[in-house]
Amino acid sequence: MRPRPKNMISTGIVAVTAAAAAMVPGLLAAPAQAAGDWTPGGIRAAHSRTAYSEHGEGRAWLKIYWNGYKVAIKGTTKSTNDATYTYMDIRYQVKVNGKWVWRTRSKLAKVTPARKTGHLKLHRSTRPVRYVQMRVCAQGLPGSGLKWKCMGWS
Repeated sequence: MRPRPKNMISTGIVAVTAAAAAMVPGLLAAPAQAAGDWTPGGIRAAHSRTAYSEHGEGRAWLKIYWNGYKVAIKGTTKSTNDATYTYMDIRYQVKVNGKWVWRTRSKLAKVTPARKTGHLKLHRSTRPVRYVQMRVCAQGLPGSGLKWKCMGWS
C-alpha cells in the first residue's frame, strides 16, 4: 500500500477536480490553476460593462457584472467567416493566498463554421476577481491560410 501524500494534492483530488471541471460548460479549456475560479451562477451586481472585440473572422461580447471583487460574466461569440473557428479568451486578476495573480481562460464560447454563434453561460467568480478583459480569436481550418489570430484585450 502506498503512503498517503502529506500535502493536499493527491491523485484522487486531481481526478475529482478534473471531473468537476468537465461538467462546467463553456469554461473547460483553461489552465489547471484557473479551473476553480468560476462556477455557474450570477451575483447581485452594482455595476456592469460590456467588452467588445471584433476582427474579420468574428466578433465577441462579454457582459461583466461586479460588486466589489465579486464578479459574474456571460458572453457571445459570432463567426463571420466559413473557414475559421472563432472563440473568446478572457484574462483577469484573482486573489490567491493574499496576492493578485493574472490568469487566462482560452477558447470560450467556441464557434465552428457550421455553428455560427457560441455562448458562454452566466458564471460567477469563486474568489476575489478584478480587471476582467476579453478578446476575440480565430483559428483557421486546414488549408485556410490562417493559423490563429487574436485581437487586443478589451
